Amino acid sequence: MTGHAYWRTPLDLERWPVPHGRVVVLAERCKGCELCIANCPVGMLAWSSDYNAKGYRYPVVVEGKEAACIACGYCQSVCPDFAIYIEAVAPPETPS
Repeated sequence: MTGHAYWRTPLDLERWPVPHGRVVVLAERCKGCELCIANCPVGMLAWSSDYNAKGYRYPVVVEGKEAACIACGYCQSVCPDFAIYIEAVAPPETPS
């Protein structure tokens, strides 16, 4: 996370909403290279406490940050083993 606090809401937010996604990790494909964790701009990935069948730790979504994914696709783009991908989801409703 960049640490920047947004002090205003864009006027055209309804026209250009922030995309949201759900991270899916295929744990058995992961070899623990950490590229997805290092490249996530919202810091929603961390190491699991478990190991896969190959003996590698794999990334999991940080508890409480499930809705933080902005569907940027960095994690799936840098994964050399195709062990992670993003599913697009509808953005959460904002109260008017």
